[in-house]
Amino acid sequence: MSTASLKTSFADTGLGQCELIVAQVQSQNNHVNHLLVTLSFQLDPTRTDQQLQEIAREILEKVLNTLTFREHIICDPPENIRNNLSEVRLSYELRQKPTTREVIHLPSIKLHAKIGTPSIHRQFAPDKTRLESFLRGALSKPEEPLLRAYRSALESQDASAEFIILYAILAAIYDDQQKIDDQIDPGKKERTPSPYNGKPETPFSRVRNELAHPNNRKRSLHEVVGEAAMLRSRIRELVREHLIKHLRLPP
Repeated sequence: MSTASLKTSFADTGLGQCELIVAQVQSQNNHVNHLLVTLSFQLDPTRTDQQLQEIAREILEKVLNTLTFREHIICDPPENIRNNLSEVRLSYELRQKPTTREVIHLPSIKLHAKIGTPSIHRQFAPDKTRLESFLRGALSKPEEPLLRAYRSALESQDASAEFIILYAILAAIYDDQQKIDDQIDPGKKERTPSPYNGKPETPFSRVRNELAHPNNRKRSLHEVVGEAAMLRSRIRELVREHLIKHLRLPP
């Protein structure tokens, strides 16, 4: 049973168009919600099949980056998504219209997705105009590697892997731990002595260091991963906040 949906079309700055449909589906027991994300492409037929494949993949990556960053929509598995855009299928579409200038309709991609984490479900109710604006903005610029990294982190099923990727994004923005801690804890209210060298550090830096440097770890890996899981939602929002500022994105 579908409980909410979004259907929107947007231009890819002259390369073609993409239609996006996001539908929230509820199970018969009214307990588990999941999303079905459908992407349909209409691209310029004068492009070669390799160019069309590259364009479609670029659109796909930017759309998924935007959905994850703006709506916390997590599609899986990413490896299979890219395999759907095979040269054979693209070449077949081109052979059907070898002399016309009609748009090329690529096979739709259907992705199963969720919002947030498996244990947290909420209604999908985005502001359509706002989301369309974000999508157009993403498609009009080169892809941001840090947004793809953010998406990769949220796609991870492992709390420690997600934590390390998210912290690495902060490190890419601020270069070193001292700057990171000063940015995420300007009032120095959350800092405690490092179990390794005694220097004050935030819990985010402590957990990152214990995950990355096992020889310096003073407690069990199970305890460290448990704290990483507890900090999961906080570090997601912190990284999102600082990415918006660093990349000068609309809030």
